[in-house]
Amino acid sequence: MNAHHCTESKCPLATGVKHCEVFCIEKQRQADSSKWVWEYMRCQKPKKAEPSSAYQYALDKRSYRDYIGNRPDLHATIEGMLIEIGNYLDYNTYTPDVNRLFDGKRLGDLCVFRQVPDFTYQDVRERIGRCDVIWFSRTAHPFPKYVFEVETTTDFERSMLKMFALKEFETRLVLVAHENRRHLFEQRISHDPFAAIASKFHFRPVELVAEFYFNCVEHYELRSRFLV
Repeated sequence: MNAHHCTESKCPLATGVKHCEVFCIEKQRQADSSKWVWEYMRCQKPKKAEPSSAYQYALDKRSYRDYIGNRPDLHATIEGMLIEIGNYLDYNTYTPDVNRLFDGKRLGDLCVFRQVPDFTYQDVRERIGRCDVIWFSRTAHPFPKYVFEVETTTDFERSMLKMFALKEFETRLVLVAHENRRHLFEQRISHDPFAAIASKFHFRPVELVAEFYFNCVEHYELRSRFLV
């Protein structure tokens, strides 16, 4: 994947300002829906990158644990990382939390989809449309491949009930929380109605999400330097 060298006068790669204009973002979206967000990430970096951003933390090889330990809104931070990871892995991404911010970026601006695609009955779409982040297949008829709920404080049950609407689909249902809450997750999946589809539910620590994101940034930058 080549780096985006935009020549538009309003693009921050040309001017050093922090945020792309809407037309620049849309140009990238139309050119390649699976990669425009990561190019937008590069556009968002000013000539002197914000030292507190996750992207710059990763480039500087600073600790992902230090980064997530200093976030005032950890929930939105993890959502943002999941969205950007999903885009990098070539999924079509969606979140209902369009106005929450990750490193100054609206989550809605990072997603490929503005709404849940018409892949099944409306009541199922409405229920899963309230899940934090969804990765859809990049196919003519997108289906949900991964559904994520970030659980930093609550007890998992409400999130799992939303996900339960996909019990008939080949979808991985992922609960993201601190490692010290894993035992609570395991308790929940051992009870009805979740026990019947327990193999569909997965637990991932917030630290693993951050580590994966940091590695994606490093890989993206290396790939951009190598591929011409």
